[in-house]
Amino acid sequence: MKTPSDIIEEFLDKLLEHLSKAPRTQIDEDIVKDINKFVLENHTLLEKYDFIVNISKEPLNMVSDKIGVGRISPFVKTMCDLGKIWERPII
Repeated sequence: MKTPSDIIEEFLDKLLEHLSKAPRTQIDEDIVKDINKFVLENHTLLEKYDFIVNISKEPLNMVSDKIGVGRISPFVKTMCDLGKIWERPII
């Protein structure tokens, strides 16, 4: 039987996987490279949580339909702002 920590870690792993495959209109290529490097390394649940939350702090793109100056879309910001979903896990 999976523990709550196992379920959270599985969710975070899947979120990172999907972020690494997101279109460049959603997330900057440099961030995707950082994600791909991060997932190849061994990290704790808390490190994964913090890494994803830090992505949510990147500047938004999509100033208009034609101009993008930021690094993530509003959708990616919402998905990565884990603190609004649940508090930082305590292990």
